Amino acid sequence: RGSGRERRGWRSESWYLGGCLARPKWLPTGGGRMMSEDMVQAAKAQEMAGPASADVDYSCLEDEEDETPSTDLDPATFRAFVEEAVKEMHVVEKLVTPQAEGAAPATNKTGARFGYNAYVGQMPRIMVTPKVPYNIVHCSPAISEVLGFHEREMEGRSLNIAQGPMTNVALLTAKIAEAAGGSTSEHAFILYTNKGEDRVVTIEFEPEVNLSGEASDKVILTVDHGDWVPKKIADADDGRAKVTVKADKPWNVLQTSPSFNDMYGLKEEMILGRTLNVVFGPRTDANMFRQLLIHAKSARTQHVDMWTCRPSDMSHVFVSVSIFPVLDKGEITHFMVVFKRDEMAGSPQYASPRRQRPGSSPLSAAAGRMTLSE
Repeated sequence: RGSGRERRGWRSESWYLGGCLARPKWLPTGGGRMMSEDMVQAAKAQEMAGPASADVDYSCLEDEEDETPSTDLDPATFRAFVEEAVKEMHVVEKLVTPQAEGAAPATNKTGARFGYNAYVGQMPRIMVTPKVPYNIVHCSPAISEVLGFHEREMEGRSLNIAQGPMTNVALLTAKIAEAAGGSTSEHAFILYTNKGEDRVVTIEFEPEVNLSGEASDKVILTVDHGDWVPKKIADADDGRAKVTVKADKPWNVLQTSPSFNDMYGLKEEMILGRTLNVVFGPRTDANMFRQLLIHAKSARTQHVDMWTCRPSDMSHVFVSVSIFPVLDKGEITHFMVVFKRDEMAGSPQYASPRRQRPGSSPLSAAAGRMTLSE
């Protein structure tokens, strides 16, 4: 086996040269000590350097373990290192600067994110190619929480793996094409889990942007649980003050509940076929309410506190409003708008109203994960 110094010297040179050389030659020195040829050369160099370096003790090299030398990484290892580092990067939004007059219109990349978007953060994201068959290039682990698939089950497969008989494939492909052109949009779809169960989801489409800030040939799909209620719930008289409106502009009223009519002193025939502007007054932010209706079309429940007006006596009514997407035959076709009066409004204890109350919907943990049959 040899001495400890021999073993250390053998291990050092065998690391460099693949273990194919003989053991290094050790030379006797004064005092019964052994030194390798390299150590002898270092000692001679010390003597030639003179007194300035005479206080340097090279004998410690005998008993030190040889450290693994640092070498340049090969291209494959370096690329793997860079890719791993990019996965840990934070999301960075690309700002879009206004175009000067007469300048050529720039591609709208609002919302697009820098490279490896499918890995950034905990969002359930899918990166696909923008053309048929829409192959899945990357997939974040969080997608399993929505569709049940492991990311490795989806990568390399076509997007058809999550589609089914109720998926609006034509609209889905159209949204992917829009994102490939540089625009960002959001819409509700029905996708299918790894067990074949249908799920109403909200998908945000955006172009993928590489590390240099240029649009790549990939599209990012951020998939989240959608909020919805079945049409029979919207049609039922459950004692709440609510109306059912169409999901498309101008959002005409299709049905009202007796409680809603009593709250505003209306008869149903006075509002059917019209819009909710009937109960809007000078203190109502109508534009903000319309924006919430647009967002609700993406299967996202909206909440807001707002002022309304009773047409019968023009009195102001402060209400909490919830807009629930209504699913009918696989599409968001209606909204159930529920009004809850705030009895504290106008009292001395009343605080200033909130203009908007965004947040997670109570349906996102329950109804949003139900199948259509349930």
